[in-house]
Amino acid sequence: MALPGTPIIAAAGRRSRPQTGRRYRGIVDVEDRSPKRVADAWDRRVGETFDTDRVLGLLEVSGAALDTQSQEGSVLALPGLGTNRYPAWQFHAEGARSSVRPVARRILMAFAEVAADVSPFTIAAWATSPQPELDDRTPADWIADDRDEDLVVLAGKRAAHLEAR
Repeated sequence: MALPGTPIIAAAGRRSRPQTGRRYRGIVDVEDRSPKRVADAWDRRVGETFDTDRVLGLLEVSGAALDTQSQEGSVLALPGLGTNRYPAWQFHAEGARSSVRPVARRILMAFAEVAADVSPFTIAAWATSPQPELDDRTPADWIADDRDEDLVVLAGKRAAHLEAR
């Protein structure tokens, strides 16, 4: 179920909406389902995020280019109130400029290949949840520590298979 008035966003190569229904109550459990409360709960669940303006500045790209990256599944975008939010784990600082980590696209594609209808919120929540393949570390921490990318992609594929059931 989408929030009334919430914009549709692109993530992992398809259009998606934020999830607040029964299926996601274990991820973001709030009694007050107002858009602000749900957005705040998701922010706590998915960890640090950047708004669109910050990502445009970090990547030094246009809004159209960022939209294209989202639609192609190169960057994970989550709807916010008035702006998209982008989980911080997918960006890598390179001196004065940042870039999208290549592993982010690999993870997004792994989810899209197996579970085409998976919500971007589910992917973001997965990235901040401990995974057994990663010695019970979160994918976000694993990526930040520049650990084995193949292993975190494999963990993403396993999660996507479980989500597809």
